[in-house]
Amino acid sequence: MPTVQEIINTNTIDDDQLRMMFVCCHPSLSTEAQVSLILKTRCGFSVAEIAKAYVSNHDTIEKRLYRTRQSFRDNHVQFELPPAVELNNRMDNVLMAIYLLFNEGYNATQHDELIRKALMEEALRLCELICRSPSVNHSNAHALMALIFFTASRNEARQDADGNILLLKQQDITNWNKQLIQKRHSSPGSICGR
Repeated sequence: MPTVQEIINTNTIDDDQLRMMFVCCHPSLSTEAQVSLILKTRCGFSVAEIAKAYVSNHDTIEKRLYRTRQSFRDNHVQFELPPAVELNNRMDNVLMAIYLLFNEGYNATQHDELIRKALMEEALRLCELICRSPSVNHSNAHALMALIFFTASRNEARQDADGNILLLKQQDITNWNKQLIQKRHSSPGSICGR
């Protein structure tokens, strides 16, 4: 029996993680269910992190994930990427998941560090992959990349010497990363370096 990775058409989107995100956005599921499934299964979010992302509670998210898994079983959903012409119908929810991945990196829920730069980098990587794919309309992905660059530009100014969060009006704007602010949405590169 083939594995999930072998079932998926690898010629359309050149990344296993991103392909599976599109697979999770099956039209039999609600938007909230699709994005929650991506965050749990592909991004490794805890239920608490998903609840924070949706400004919800633990029980609601647990029930949503249970219903989502049940829906996949009941509807005999196949783990396969849809035809290229249908990918754009799933794009908004994939981008929502990427945004929430970035947001968790920007302001961590349950982590020793307030800023989880690895999550922010992964969100940027996924956006860049979408922007390089000829199979999808990626104008919204470019917009999300611009938002990521601009928001991440303040990383070095967001905490004081003791690691406490600084509000925008308390931040020293000379510590903002001007290169990230000016970076074009199509430019590759790290969002963590100064």
